[in-house]
Amino acid sequence: MTEREEKLAEVQYRCACGACSVHAKGEALLSLYCHCDDCRASAGSPLVARALFPKASVKVVSGETRTWTYKTNARTFCATCGVILFSEPASGHGLGLNAALFPAGVFKPTMHVYCRFALAPVNDGLVHFSDVPKEYGGSGATVDW
Repeated sequence: MTEREEKLAEVQYRCACGACSVHAKGEALLSLYCHCDDCRASAGSPLVARALFPKASVKVVSGETRTWTYKTNARTFCATCGVILFSEPASGHGLGLNAALFPAGVFKPTMHVYCRFALAPVNDGLVHFSDVPKEYGGSGATVDW
């Protein structure tokens, strides 16, 4: 197993202040950038990096967390510094871990989702879905930039 494969099989990361630690076992179901208005507003960012893991494989190992829902997706964040640790899509397809907190080199996105809400085109060679892939309840339609 390569070093990257080992990192993908087990991801550990901390919030900005270090109070909260999250551990996920197994491989991500998806690694993506999300442009939905819910994610953008709650993160204060034009897009967010997420790695979707099965809910049962994710555990908050240390620290106090709180959960808040802006529109549809519940977000769990560090009670001390407020950094979002993960989100729970309303679709119920697992937990979207905050991949921006992953160790360097671990996050390898394969797509962009909800590009119909994107603030600007992103030309990076990845597939860009208007909503989400069909297997996750979307149309599977893509956008061309």
